Amino acid sequence: MKRGNARSFLLGVLVTVLVFALALPAAARSGSKTAELFYRNIKINFNGTQITPKDANGNTVEPFIIDGTTYLPVRAVANALGLNVGWDEGTSTVLLSTGPNGTAEESDSLKALRVSAHYKGFMLAAAYVGFDFDTLSDELDLDGIRRAYEGTDDTMFVDAGGSEVYVLVPSDPAAELSIYNSTITEDGDLVPTGKPLYEGGAAPVILRCNYGDIPSVVVCVKDSAGDSAEFYPCLSGRDGSLAMDNVYDYTHYPDGFEFED
Repeated sequence: MKRGNARSFLLGVLVTVLVFALALPAAARSGSKTAELFYRNIKINFNGTQITPKDANGNTVEPFIIDGTTYLPVRAVANALGLNVGWDEGTSTVLLSTGPNGTAEESDSLKALRVSAHYKGFMLAAAYVGFDFDTLSDELDLDGIRRAYEGTDDTMFVDAGGSEVYVLVPSDPAAELSIYNSTITEDGDLVPTGKPLYEGGAAPVILRCNYGDIPSVVVCVKDSAGDSAEFYPCLSGRDGSLAMDNVYDYTHYPDGFEFED
């Protein structure tokens, strides 16, 4: 199936993210309603291969019928079509893209970035893009950031609220990346809290976060070997450089930038 046909097929499929929190059939509506679900051992076949639909945790999810319409799990269908799948909790948006785990070929610059980060032993490459005070997300120059930092048009944008903008790229093209709000424990440690603000594969992410000096989010990366790590986007209070621990820093610093110890 050609990419264009695959996308057209996907757009024509009614999908649900949560089985019991059904999307209401109207624009900009949210809430819940009671519905009768019918199961008929529905199978999904893609290009002659049967798909076993599973959720993000690997649990099998069975398609069902409501009022004559068949509902399919978006992750299983998207993965079969070679698309990345993400979830933006803040806007209740399913994020689909081509890219690292999808059908589109990665740009040479993105491949080189992953190789450099991996060769130097980092699970995550990160760059500080700049401040964005009181700017709406759709006014950010996202295309410019994508061209400057990734060389791909498939970078996700995750708006966690705040004034600092970062770019995040897992070094493993088969990794999983998720973003949570952070909270401080009684011992003074920052830990993830609540539901993920974003869950996806290794597709590059543009992230807006942080209103103050304490990181407002935790970035979690799990690579294909099963290793995982947490990262906290933040800046140095001395010189404004990227201050994330254990990341490959590929920020575009201006000529003559002086780092302070």
